[in-house]
Amino acid sequence: MRRLIVAAVCFMLVPPVAWAQFSDQAVEKAIEKGVAFLLKAQQKDGSWGIFGDKKQPIHYQVTGPTALASYALMETDVSPQNPKIASALKWLEAQKEDKTYSLGLRANAWLAANRTTRSAYYKHLEKDVLQLYRSTRNGSYHYPATGTPVNTFCNSNSQYGVLGLWAGVQGNAEVPSEIWKRVMGHWERTQNRDGGWPYNNGESTAAMTAGGVATLYVCLDSLFNAAFLECKGNLGYKPIKAGLEWLDKNFTATMKGQKLGHSDMPYYLYALERTGLASGMKYFGKSDWYKAGATWLVKQQAGDGSWNGKWGKTVATGYALLFLIRGRNPVVFNKLEHGGDWNNRPRDLASATLWMSHTFERAINWQIINPAVPVSEWHDAPILYIAGSRKLELNEEQEKKLRTYVEQGGTIVSCSECGGLPFRKAITALYAKLFPEYKLEAIPNNHILYTNKVYFDLPGDRLKFQIITNGVRPLVIHTDVDLPLAWQGRRVATQKYVFEAAANLVRYVSDSVSELRPRGTSHWPENAGSGHTRTVKLVRLKHGGQFDPEPLAYERFARLLGQRTKTKLEVEGPIEIEELAKSQAKLAVMTGVGSVKLTQAQKDALKAFVEKKGGTLLIDAAGGDRDFATAMENAIVDMFGLRRLRPLALGAPLYKLTGNEIAEAEYRRSTKVRLGRSKAPNLKAILVGADDRAGVLFSAEDITAGLVGYPSFSVDGYAPESAYQLLRNIVLSVGK
Repeated sequence: MRRLIVAAVCFMLVPPVAWAQFSDQAVEKAIEKGVAFLLKAQQKDGSWGIFGDKKQPIHYQVTGPTALASYALMETDVSPQNPKIASALKWLEAQKEDKTYSLGLRANAWLAANRTTRSAYYKHLEKDVLQLYRSTRNGSYHYPATGTPVNTFCNSNSQYGVLGLWAGVQGNAEVPSEIWKRVMGHWERTQNRDGGWPYNNGESTAAMTAGGVATLYVCLDSLFNAAFLECKGNLGYKPIKAGLEWLDKNFTATMKGQKLGHSDMPYYLYALERTGLASGMKYFGKSDWYKAGATWLVKQQAGDGSWNGKWGKTVATGYALLFLIRGRNPVVFNKLEHGGDWNNRPRDLASATLWMSHTFERAINWQIINPAVPVSEWHDAPILYIAGSRKLELNEEQEKKLRTYVEQGGTIVSCSECGGLPFRKAITALYAKLFPEYKLEAIPNNHILYTNKVYFDLPGDRLKFQIITNGVRPLVIHTDVDLPLAWQGRRVATQKYVFEAAANLVRYVSDSVSELRPRGTSHWPENAGSGHTRTVKLVRLKHGGQFDPEPLAYERFARLLGQRTKTKLEVEGPIEIEELAKSQAKLAVMTGVGSVKLTQAQKDALKAFVEKKGGTLLIDAAGGDRDFATAMENAIVDMFGLRRLRPLALGAPLYKLTGNEIAEAEYRRSTKVRLGRSKAPNLKAILVGADDRAGVLFSAEDITAGLVGYPSFSVDGYAPESAYQLLRNIVLSVGK
């Protein structure tokens, strides 16, 4: 491929700008208000009106506003069966259209409607796509799209023509592959020397450049998958690289209203969103493009829920909603830009996530993450994906970031490409260094990961996954099978199980493909800082088994507690149980995985802490581990004899703290199956002293993993928020 050169496509090598004003709650509210505005603005005939004046026929768009509004609303999960959307679609069906903008948008409206109507609008999609196909000679478009090519063009119309054609491809309409060569040729010819694109000639503008890059990614996906099947290093396509560099260089100026040319900010942001999602880029300039755009839109939204722009409120609001909702869709994979050949298959995750989006009817994304940025920026996604064939190159600081990401609840998934022995040796050595307490072991073919109890039955003997687990969840999943090869080549027909494996991995790690956190949000809180009104001391205990499967559980809990209750939690340990008498803490916590046998000295120390020192002991089975729970219940009987563990009544003081009452608990998916309809907390207690104080609290259901805050397929216990609430009340009770 003569057009390909060796190049990377990620430029974020400096600390990102923090968008402190970004709020996902504000974004969600803005989306709700925007949807309400569009629904209210709809006319009685089902349309949102016609744009332009018949006296200027080139700019007269009959269906454009209605197509855009309908498309945006359906992307925000307003159903095609909703009476308002159904009437809009009926109106669109009745209209003859011969303008590129409107046809491109209408094709996307048909595609959105088809997702949940068993392709009821397929014939309309097919008709519009055919008209667009016949309206170009050299891959470019201008305003007219009558089915006869014209000799003039503008890059604004040209990107919308391609938007319509690509909707056809996604909706299984026939689009001859040769069209993509013509489209690619047009955008290559019209690119300026600075890497950007103009409207048709002249200076580069942000909207045209974003549209050009997004269009070339469509062409790349359609034409050149085979160019990346061998591991030749981080191959890049020069026009895309130059376009991304232009956007990166000019991002800050564009967000200040410069470089927009003939367009406005909502139009540009819709193009930027398409480029960001297609490229996997998280940053332009020093900014997270989604947080920057979303923050700008939240600030600019009018009181009636609309946005304004050069083409009126309906058009601006449609573009704004598309940016907010499509950009906000969850990210499932972070692709690590490590120092080796990290990008042999640049479209592997684009292909895998596109298949999952279609299969589960839920848009999901991927992105590239550079190890130079803080770990706090990695938590968009539950999975960090590492691939390569050559030696993996990470420095000490970057290696520590990988462990921190995992300890904060993430999972690493890695693949050796092209049978690369150097990568295989380097990645296994890295795992041994990062997690010396655990082993990388082969997953047996009957493991639940390979079964339809997750999503799909899979051939384990072909996938050959290996796992590192802390006994609670997967920390690492690795394979030396070249899965990215099938994803890059879109081999769904011959290797569908590889795509199904991606879905099983996502659910096994995060419990769902369809219910993930929105982009831009993190389960890991900022440090609470100062301003505390009280201090409580807590001590963590060691024992002879696996006593610390989630080392950062109490760090996250302490941050949340400080933010929400102004309580400073001082965490000591883990210390030996025999040293408990020396601790100043009034609350001791013990967790673990696997069977463990306490010594008599340890039992005596625990009993003395509860009965003589007036301390409170909390024991939970990490991950809901049955062996640990059974061992601890037996130990409690040995320590306290006839005072058996009893369910803690809902009327107990622990659940009745003023302002922090607990009436019910939310459980993990697997726990709900086991407990049935029960929503009551399931703590058990040993009551001690004349006042029947809960001296020992025991939970066979996991609390520890819940404190880390990650979703999980395998954990049996409390959902993260309920785990926090239970421990919050325990801490506040002890700290009275």
